[in-house]
Amino acid sequence: TDTAPRFLVQVGIFQEIQNAEAMRARVLALDPALAVEIKQEVLAGQQVNRVLISQLDTWLAAETVQRRLQAWGVTGVVRQLPSEAVLASTTAAVAAPLE
Repeated sequence: TDTAPRFLVQVGIFQEIQNAEAMRARVLALDPALAVEIKQEVLAGQQVNRVLISQLDTWLAAETVQRRLQAWGVTGVVRQLPSEAVLASTTAAVAAPLE
């Protein structure tokens, strides 16, 4: 099993799913090749929707995506996934459907 570090770019965190879907659509309109997903979780007792660009193998790849998005007016934060999250994400990735 490949447990090499993986990276992602978080481009937003929203309480309303509609706002997360709008950000996902915006990013995909800028670059349809990106793997953009919405991850729902509870943060400080509130349901939130994180918009993430995943499937980035290196810090440099994630940083390059983040800088390209920033040039288009989309702010993002590069994060490294822990090894166990990499394993889970490869077996159960969840992405919002396009509409």
